[in-house]
Amino acid sequence: MTNSQNKRKILIPFDCSDQSIQTVNYASTMLSPESTGITLFMVEDDMPETFWDTEAKPEQSGKLEDINAWIKKQHQFFSDKLDEARVRFVANGFDPETVLIRKQKRMTGITRDIIREAKEGYDAIIVGRTGLSNQPGGGLGHVTSRLISKISDTTLVIVGSKPETSGIVVGFDGSSGAKRCVKMIRTFLNPENTKVNLCYVSRTLNVLKGSFDLFQSCLSMGFNEGSTHKSDYKGAINAEIEKAKDMLVNGGFSKANVDIRILQGYMSRSLAIIHEAADKGCGTIMLGRKGHSAVEEFVIGSVSEKVLHRACDQAVWIVS
Repeated sequence: MTNSQNKRKILIPFDCSDQSIQTVNYASTMLSPESTGITLFMVEDDMPETFWDTEAKPEQSGKLEDINAWIKKQHQFFSDKLDEARVRFVANGFDPETVLIRKQKRMTGITRDIIREAKEGYDAIIVGRTGLSNQPGGGLGHVTSRLISKISDTTLVIVGSKPETSGIVVGFDGSSGAKRCVKMIRTFLNPENTKVNLCYVSRTLNVLKGSFDLFQSCLSMGFNEGSTHKSDYKGAINAEIEKAKDMLVNGGFSKANVDIRILQGYMSRSLAIIHEAADKGCGTIMLGRKGHSAVEEFVIGSVSEKVLHRACDQAVWIVS
């Protein structure tokens, strides 16, 4: 019998949308069955919103029979979809005892109910980018946006449309947040056939000299920014990034599958990381919630926030 108490607890809010199904597909492939346990969490609303549109008190109207029929049908649909999601995890090697289904009636609101559940000792929350809202242009859905702003002490994973599941880009700057990303990869993710790109971005200084060219910067990354600056940043980051690589290799990742990338000539670290993920065909971007320049008033750092809003097709990990 599996000791589920030793597993890391993962919460996956599930609403039966195509986005939440893709989230299950992503999580069941990326996460390690040996080290993680799953809770599929659904908040059910017994009263369809369309009834509220036409009736002040629909439960007291003559449509009660229709409402009860709708509720029964929806409950069965939800149960079937949750069972299918659970089967997907079990088929990918998860112990059935560690893949749990938790349903509850809506109490104070879907987002608030998810937040309340998230406080029950979960190590990470994995949620679809849009959910049922189906925002155009890859924007964040209402529930997901609220979770980002309200949850600061638990790792959030925001899953885009259909992210590729064999490659990860880590925005590594040597900060405590970046180091937590590496620890999370080692603890949470399946090392088999997973490629990790530890990516450090050295921003250009040429803009200070009045010679910054955005197009040339992003393509060639070949500006001469001075040997002193190059030596300083390489010396400062190389030791940390090599330690990070060693940690992953010692944790079961193939040495050939852990790459180090130092990018130069970008004004925007967020764009550099997104371009690197696209260039390498990586479906996962992992960042610390805040980098070196952490500001207490903000719930998320500027680089992480920009990547989160721009990387519509990837899964973005905001590691707390």
